[in-house]
Amino acid sequence: MAILDILSDQLKYLIKEGKTKEKEFEEQLQNASLGVSSQLPTNSIPRTKCTELDNLYQEIFNSVTSGRLAVRNAQSPCEFDVVALQTLKGRTWLTDKLVVACLHLSDKLPFVRVGWCIPIHQDIQPEFPMQQPFERASLSIESWRKQAGQSQLVYFFPLNQHGNHFTLLEINEREGYIYHYNSMQGKSKDVEVYFNQDSFHSTTVNS
Repeated sequence: MAILDILSDQLKYLIKEGKTKEKEFEEQLQNASLGVSSQLPTNSIPRTKCTELDNLYQEIFNSVTSGRLAVRNAQSPCEFDVVALQTLKGRTWLTDKLVVACLHLSDKLPFVRVGWCIPIHQDIQPEFPMQQPFERASLSIESWRKQAGQSQLVYFFPLNQHGNHFTLLEINEREGYIYHYNSMQGKSKDVEVYFNQDSFHSTTVNS
């Protein structure tokens, strides 16, 4: 019942003063042996075969309290779970948010804008394309254009196709072309159908 008594005290502060006393609350929890750590025990943190990655993950995990990371000054909101860093270990499927975070953290010229990962196909039925997958992206591009004034921009959007393959879309106003970078052979009709074929270039990148 100790936790109820502590919460009752904080509720009285909230009613009387309009706020709780956070420091006192933490001290009461510790005194009652009810303190909750934001970190998992070290032996419960998932491990990989990469020592450097494990050390990086441990360092970051110990420095955050919410279990989530956000990229500062990102051109579009970019936040992901710390656990997603574990997917950097090799042949593990990366999360879409981690892919976007890497683009935000990379060196970019001033006229480059990075969006978010656009799903091209449905989650439940990955053989079927989404309806109007680029609608939200077009609104953001319009907003970026207004902010840039007369400057011509270049936009990057990762694309998630069939739920198991990432490609990259580049909309280049400076060259007047749209590039689709795909590490797999063959064209992506579900992507090309949305763009003017005269300005669309599908490029296979050997990896």
